[in-house]
Amino acid sequence: MNADIPKTISAQEFRLVDTQGRVRALLSFTEAGQPFLQLRDEFDSYRVWMGISDDTGVAVRDVDGKTRLLLSVDEQGDPSLVVRDRQHRTKSFHP
Repeated sequence: MNADIPKTISAQEFRLVDTQGRVRALLSFTEAGQPFLQLRDEFDSYRVWMGISDDTGVAVRDVDGKTRLLLSVDEQGDPSLVVRDRQHRTKSFHP
């Protein structure tokens, strides 16, 4: 183990920046104070979002910024999966 590597780093926001200076990943808080992780492509469009909100979950977007997949759990603990194709047809799954 490298003694120069700190065991703990604390901050209110972490940004992963590529060699071009673009933010490619963001670990931060929403305005409501809930944590989230956002992954962005090279065009600064966020493609993956994972966080806590009214519906805690994961959202996956396409290259056009449209949400195609949403996996969430509501405040009562009920899960759902929503899938949307390019023609905006939506399928929802609720066990």
